[in-house]
Amino acid sequence: MVYCQISCGRCKCCSAPWDVIQKTGSSRFLQAVAATNSSLEATLKRPGYTGTILVPSDAAFEAALAKYPGLLQDPAVLLQVLKFHILPPEPRTRGLWTSPFMAVGGTIFSLYDGTASIKSAKTALPAGLTAQGGVTGIKLTGPVNSATVVQSDLRACKTVVTTLDSLLWPFDPATRLSATADALSTLLGASGYALAPNAQINGTQVAAGDGNTQASVQACAASCAKASACNAWSYCPQMGGCRFPDGTTVNYGSCELLHSAEVAAGEGPAYGNSGFDEVPVISGWASQGVTPAAEKAPATNPVATAGR
Repeated sequence: MVYCQISCGRCKCCSAPWDVIQKTGSSRFLQAVAATNSSLEATLKRPGYTGTILVPSDAAFEAALAKYPGLLQDPAVLLQVLKFHILPPEPRTRGLWTSPFMAVGGTIFSLYDGTASIKSAKTALPAGLTAQGGVTGIKLTGPVNSATVVQSDLRACKTVVTTLDSLLWPFDPATRLSATADALSTLLGASGYALAPNAQINGTQVAAGDGNTQASVQACAASCAKASACNAWSYCPQMGGCRFPDGTTVNYGSCELLHSAEVAAGEGPAYGNSGFDEVPVISGWASQGVTPAAEKAPATNPVATAGR
């Protein structure tokens, strides 16, 4: 949507930040914003916000999601990661963090609720630089990793949009992922299920994932508990879908229900060898109270889901 400032007949119409981000092709960022169920989406769809938005590329988001499956499923965690990429005006000058300003080098504070900040590396300005900016190659460093400016100073009313080649973490994702997985394991353990992040269980398909969309890992486990013959499941927690290294994509919220003969026999589940270092789904199985396989006949033909 395009907005015009009716108080000034000479002012040009301008696009809201959301629309400008769409034009960059960074759909993953917008999907992530929508998934937080917060006021952030409404803020980006209005022209009044004054600030700078750092937008990681789709490839950057996919790399982060593949490495840390399940972490960004938590809307609260996701919101904090996104807020780390939104920069209010510099407090002393009230100026926007345009690329020439970043190139001077210094400390940048974001809307992130913690104490983490971003450091911009001093970068030589190109000859003939105008007030429109457009400097690229600036290195931005957070407490965990760095990113490089790919495209800068895209105007969106009172906002500028800058794209990055990496997602900046305001906290150590490995530590936070461990805590998140532990919390989920404890929660599901109380319901009689064990959890296996970055894994896919072999078994007989009871219900296809696309026909059994669930809002969370817990809801997926609950749907398994209600389904005859189900004693294992595989869930995609990633906003926008779980993409395997071979290009196969499983839709977000997909909850595939399975019958594992090994689990039914009181053993641990069997995992297929897909040859992938990263398996972007979370699996779980009934760790107690499993009905023997003879009493729980599978509903459909066997499929080796771990071999994607």
